[in-house]
Amino acid sequence: MIQEYTPLRLDTADPNFTSTHAFEQKQAGVRTFQAPLDSAGGMSAQFIELTSPEGGYEYRGNYLLVLHGSCTIQGASVGKEMLVVAKTVAPQPFHLTAAKDASCLAMGVSF
Repeated sequence: MIQEYTPLRLDTADPNFTSTHAFEQKQAGVRTFQAPLDSAGGMSAQFIELTSPEGGYEYRGNYLLVLHGSCTIQGASVGKEMLVVAKTVAPQPFHLTAAKDASCLAMGVSF
C-alpha cells in the first residue's frame, strides 16, 4: 500500500542544523521547524529549539526525542538521546522547557 516516495534526510548532528533549516520564532526562547513530510502520509514531525527555562512550549504528539542539550518535559529532566512516549496511541500534550542554564533541541513526532 506504500506508494513510491523520496526519503527525507535531515542530519540532526550537523552543528548548523538550526541555522540551515527554516526555524520559526514562536515566542521568546522558542523556535520550531516543521519537517516537510507528505501530509497525506498521516505523520508529522516538528523540531523544537528551546533556549530558556521560562515559559516553555506545548507540543501535541506521540513522542519527543531530545537531540541536543537537556529539556524539562512534563516537569522531568530529560537528557540527550532520551525518548518520551505518550501512554496512548492518540497524540497527547507535552509541556517542554529548556533545562536551567541549558538549551534544548527536541524532535516531536505525531501520527
